[in-house]
Amino acid sequence: MIPDLDKLIELQVTDTNLRRLKKSIETAELRRAEIEQEFEQHAFSIREIQNKRDSLNAKRADAEKQIAENKTYLERAERNLKHAQNSKEYETAIGDRRSAKADRGV
Repeated sequence: MIPDLDKLIELQVTDTNLRRLKKSIETAELRRAEIEQEFEQHAFSIREIQNKRDSLNAKRADAEKQIAENKTYLERAERNLKHAQNSKEYETAIGDRRSAKADRGV
C-alpha cells in the first residue's frame, strides 16, 4: 500500500504543477497586454519629452540668433556713433544705438 501512496502523492504533485502551469499559460496573454500597454505609455512619455526638448532647442537657437543679430547691430551703431562726422550722422547713430539697445532689452 505504501508504494501506491507514494505514486498518489507524486500524481497529486504533478497535477498541482500542471494546474499552476495551465493557469500561468492562460494569464500570459493578459500579462503580455499589460506589459505592452505600460511600454506604450512610457514610449509616449519619452516621445513627448523629446518633442518638447526639440522645440525648446529650436527656440533657444532662434533666441541665440536674435541675440547675435542684435549684438552685431548694436556694435555697428556704436561704431557709427564714434565715426559720426556731423550732427545728422550723430543723431542717426544715437537713434540706431537706442533702437539696438531696446531690441536687446538693455
